[in-house]
Amino acid sequence: MINRTLSINLKAVINVTQVVAEGMIARGSGGSIVSMSSVAAKSNLFPLAYGCSKLALEHATRMFAIDFGKHKIRVNTVNPTLVMTPLGEAHTTLEQRQAFVDGTPMGELPQIEDVTNAVLYLLSDKSNFITGETLLVDGGLIANK
Repeated sequence: MINRTLSINLKAVINVTQVVAEGMIARGSGGSIVSMSSVAAKSNLFPLAYGCSKLALEHATRMFAIDFGKHKIRVNTVNPTLVMTPLGEAHTTLEQRQAFVDGTPMGELPQIEDVTNAVLYLLSDKSNFITGETLLVDGGLIANK
């Protein structure tokens, strides 16, 4: 189980990031790469393998930011809490979902648009000097722990 989780959540992202960055470097125009992490990187609310894979992704993000910064490539991650996508629904019970809502100061789960807006911000020029960072989209869940 841990090998599969690491392959999907960490190795695949590292491989794709390297390929995308190579293309950006070849074009010489810089850019922005955003990967998807999770609040699991900052909490104990998730299984071991999942949390470890997301925490390792944050470290990889920082290392890529250092490596690619000289090429004007910014690398960041977005860390959402539970989002009610089909995958989120399939892997949680009603009780688990309610626990997330109850633990979130804003009292609700984010909409898909809340996460995509964070990604769009990090991809835009409005985040021109942000790299190596993780942006929580969690309604205060981690602050509340």
